[in-house]
Amino acid sequence: MTQYEENNLNMLRLVKQLLDDNYTQMDFYTPYVEVYNEFNQMFDAIISETENQQSANKGYRLLKIKLKDDLIEASIDLCYMAHRWAMANDDTSMVMVTDMRPYKYIKMREREFAGAILELHDALAAKQTELEPMGITVEKLASFKAAGVEYTGQIGRPKEAIEIGKNATERLKSLFIDARTLLREKMDRAINYYRLTHRDVFDLYRLFRRVKAVSTEVPAIKGVVKDAEGRPLKGLIVRIAGVVRRKSTTTAMGKFKFIRLGEGKFTLHIYEGKKQIAVAKVTAGVPAEVVVGAEE
Repeated sequence: MTQYEENNLNMLRLVKQLLDDNYTQMDFYTPYVEVYNEFNQMFDAIISETENQQSANKGYRLLKIKLKDDLIEASIDLCYMAHRWAMANDDTSMVMVTDMRPYKYIKMREREFAGAILELHDALAAKQTELEPMGITVEKLASFKAAGVEYTGQIGRPKEAIEIGKNATERLKSLFIDARTLLREKMDRAINYYRLTHRDVFDLYRLFRRVKAVSTEVPAIKGVVKDAEGRPLKGLIVRIAGVVRRKSTTTAMGKFKFIRLGEGKFTLHIYEGKKQIAVAKVTAGVPAEVVVGAEE
């Protein structure tokens, strides 16, 4: 869940808890009851969407883990039987295929592991007739390959999962906008009815409504340092003054950046070695251009 979603959800939870706790003493005003019910339906839709998103992501990860564990267990069984046959028949190539192979799978990356599983299947299938007395049947190999193919299909899903996550984020963003609109256009007016009779509820509601949603993009300062003739300056130290103390070094194109900053204005100090050669005031989120040697 993004920071944008968390902030919105926290605000809505605070409001819902307040309204739920005080509903029985405020249910005599019909417009309030109507918007209260509408708000609850929208809140339930938001909770359902966030739970679906989280469970889908968790389920995807757990499925991959289970498939890999099952494949490793099956490969240990197959390699043990094939290795016994290879030693008894002095088959050096099969010994190399099966010796300690399953234990190497544990540390393999996803695609490397998927390829190794299919390679093992092909090696065993090539000598399946000889291996059958050891218990390596056609059915067992077919089941092993099917599991390998399923795992390969699962590791190809990240792009799809990312797309699902993006769609869920867009749906949540739309729901949060609708919820805030509902509060602003209906609930704020309905709560105003109780500003004298239920002052404590009215004040808490106004406090909770001040919880701000933030942009999904973290404020940053990005810019370039040039000389008076417009040429980029490489290797200069750019420092932020004040409470936030950070530094960056300009690239060959004179570029620098600071990420994960709060919103607001900052003062940059430009150094060449230990010598300060320029000072500039910038705003987070607004591209900055610092010119060194310009006339004041």
